[in-house]
Parts: sequence; C-alpha cells; structure tokens
Amino acid sequence: MRVSSCFLVVLVATLLLVQLGHASDSTATLLSTLTAAEVVPASDAQAQGSASVVWDVDQGKLTFDIQHNVVGVTRVSIHQGQAGDVTPTPLFIIEADDNDDFDSPIQLSGSVSKSEWESRIIPLLSSDTYLQIVNAEGGIRGQLIVNRVSKGGEFTGILNGRQATPPNLLINTGTLEFSFEQKNLELDYDLEWETSSPDVNSIVLTVNNVQYPLDATKARDGISKGTIVINQADVSALLQSTAVVTLNNGVQGQSFIAGRVFLVEVPESNSNSSLDALAVFGIILSVMVVGGILAAGTWYYFQHRNRPDASEMSDHRQPMVGSQGEYVRHSDAFTESDYVSPRSSSFGGAGGGQSMGSYASPSSAPVSSFAYADLHQNDERTDPAMDDHHDDHDDHEDDENRSTVSLDDDSVHSSSTPLSPEISDL
Repeated sequence: MRVSSCFLVVLVATLLLVQLGHASDSTATLLSTLTAAEVVPASDAQAQGSASVVWDVDQGKLTFDIQHNVVGVTRVSIHQGQAGDVTPTPLFIIEADDNDDFDSPIQLSGSVSKSEWESRIIPLLSSDTYLQIVNAEGGIRGQLIVNRVSKGGEFTGILNGRQATPPNLLINTGTLEFSFEQKNLELDYDLEWETSSPDVNSIVLTVNNVQYPLDATKARDGISKGTIVINQADVSALLQSTAVVTLNNGVQGQSFIAGRVFLVEVPESNSNSSLDALAVFGIILSVMVVGGILAAGTWYYFQHRNRPDASEMSDHRQPMVGSQGEYVRHSDAFTESDYVSPRSSSFGGAGGGQSMGSYASPSSAPVSSFAYADLHQNDERTDPAMDDHHDDHDDHEDDENRSTVSLDDDSVHSSSTPLSPEISDL
C-alpha cells in the first residue's frame, strides 16, 4: 500500500509538471466591446456584445470567445483599421460551428501558419483592428485592443516628421525597437535615426500621458539605448500601441521627429524548457520507482518460495512412527545419510529375546527435522554411562524373570512388563 501511494504521488507530480509546462505558454489577450454605434454607418439598434481573442504564440493558435444578442447573424470577421475605417478585405473570417449557426456564444479556435504571422498577426496585435458581427440591420462592431500579455512583447515603430508635434516635412527618419518584460515591468529600448537631423537635446517616451525620459547622451551619433521601468498602470496603454516616442530639439512644445510604438510580436516562452526538463525527470523517477518495486518483488519471491510457512513448520514437529517402530521425519527431502544403522536390544526371557526394533539416532539430523517419542526406559542413550546403567538394568530383569519360572514343564510364564502396542506387534 505504501509503495502504491508513493508511485501515485510521483505520477501526480509528474502530470502537474507537464500541465504547468503547458500553462506557461506565452500569450496575448485582446478584448473588445461591440456596439451598433461603432458600425459604419452607425445604427441605433440595441444589439451589443463582447469579444475575447487569445493569441498563443507557442502553439500558433487563436482562440475566440464572442458573446452577443444579434439576431440573424450572417457573418463574423476581423478587419484591419481604426475606428471609423472601413476595410472590405478581412484578416480573419470566423465560420459558424454548424449549419451557419452563429448563436451566442461563439467559441472556437484555429491555428495560424507561421508564414502568415507577419501579414495577419502583426496587424492584429497593433490594436488597429476591429471585429464586426453583421446582420440585415447592420450588426455591431468594436476595436480589438490588447489587454495583457503573459510574458511580454516586442514593439517597433517608424520615426518621421509627419508624426511630430506639429507635423513637418523633414525627410529625416529613424527606427525604434522596444522589448517589454511583463514580470519586472522592464522596457529595453533601441533607437536609431539619421545623424543629419537637427541636434537632439531630449528623448521622451509618453505612455498614458506619463513621460519617461530616455538616454540622449549619444544623440549626436543618432543612437539611444537603455532600459527603463514603467508603472503597472501604464502597461495597458503600452500594450494598446498608444505610446509615442519624440525627439526634441530644444524648442518648447515641438519635436522634429516622432513615432508611435506598435506591439508587433509576443515572444515565444523560454521557460518551458526548464519545466519540460522537470517533467522528464518526474517520468524517469516514476519508471525507477516501478522498476524498484518489480526488483524487490522478484527478490522476495526467490528468497521465500522454498521456505515453509507456519503450518508446515508445525507439521514438521509432529512425531511419526514407522511400521518397524522407526522414527522418521515428514520431509521427503532426505537421503540415506540422515539415518544411522539400526541398533537392537533384547529383553531376556525363558523363551528368548525379543527385538525392540530400530530408530533414528538424534545425532544424525537437526533437532528441528525430527520429532522423538518418549521411549521411557526403552530408549537408547548415546552416553556410555547410561549404556552401563541399562546393561545393569537388563541383568537385573533377567534374574527376576528366572526366579519366577514355573516348574510346570508344559508352560513357561514370565512376569516381565508387556511391550507397548507399537513394539509388541512386531
């Protein structure tokens, strides 16, 4: 029972490790509130709904969960575009489960091939996409906004004058890259721009109306690299791709180039390998436990298969007399060496001696292998002193027997004690 419990604990721990490894996948969750007012053109219908889209980068899978109260749905799709835009070509078309039935809730999942990530997943993560449910009255619609990421995200953007404040026609351009780690709220940044740009005296990242200064010590070289820690309250705005980087040239309230920071990728999880290693270790440990159980059972079997149990041991200690008064043991596994040559003893009388028979010597086998009856005065002793005593006793009995012989020639009577039934039958 203890061995079974130990094996069960190891097995459960292994399964939990495997499950934990799967639960650590890197994901991004997008949410949307769907209303008729967001439809282009807008509608005054009272229909509404909500949508959740989860992108699992490790499994390359999108999972949809859409709740709504729209009647007569004809199509559900995701399009790239900001609020108010109309993009006829969809990024994704969500098909009905069966018989074109779009009844709420719509819950399904599907894989996206890696070759399509750039054309379909990057726009989805940029928060510049909307989900629309269509019916004869127009339906409902809402922007899909990244709400959270399990591990972090990779961001990119383009720096130019058109995004500056105020916009300008400068041809100077640059690039920006950000890497965000959810656990420590750390944001690594790497900016590069053309050195022909006007002198840069400050670089600022604005997230949720909060300004985070970036390193400008190498601005003359057109480089800015470093790491900052952002507030938890600003993470949502960062993930929704609303953060902006501006390069300022010293004029109050103006920037010559700027760029929006877009979430473009959820990095694959790098912690699964360690958890998978633990799961493999648990499986190996389970196999070792099972192997140990089998080995112990095999050893026990071979050690005890020929050993008699308690009942057999008790049978070995029961006396048994042979047909010739010979005391033998119950076990059939014996050889002639287990017995000594029979010795005889005669009780003298007028009619001659009677043979007592033979028996096994106690010195010829272990005590546990033989059982002996109490032969009283008739047992043979190995002690020489006892042999002399028996010889004297035999002579004494001979004298008594001779003294009681009848003078009747027709019969001779002996007063010797009758032999035991087992011996007198001889």
